[in-house]
Amino acid sequence: MRENEKCSVERSSKDLIQFFIDERMAASTSNRLSSWINQGRVLYDIKSQLVHGDFIPWINKNVPYGDRQSQNYMRIYRYGSLLRKNISKIKNFKDAMYIIKEYRKSELNR
Repeated sequence: MRENEKCSVERSSKDLIQFFIDERMAASTSNRLSSWINQGRVLYDIKSQLVHGDFIPWINKNVPYGDRQSQNYMRIYRYGSLLRKNISKIKNFKDAMYIIKEYRKSELNR
């Protein structure tokens, strides 16, 4: 799925699972952050198409990781521009989540 392409709930489960597996494999190369953002975007698009309460069951059926990790990918998508500005500080997923956490903490203290 391209960056500007909206994802649809109607895609087959097999296609979506393969997408998430492919993206996680890509995350081991130099384009990790883009891969994480892309996964979050797809999850965000899917969630927006579902009625309240259907997203976690959808994740359990279609995604090769759990709802907590899915929420983290969506958070990375929402803070993508912040993370791109701090790319030199990101060595792994945990670093990206830490940058978001610190940014949110600083926003609360304003």
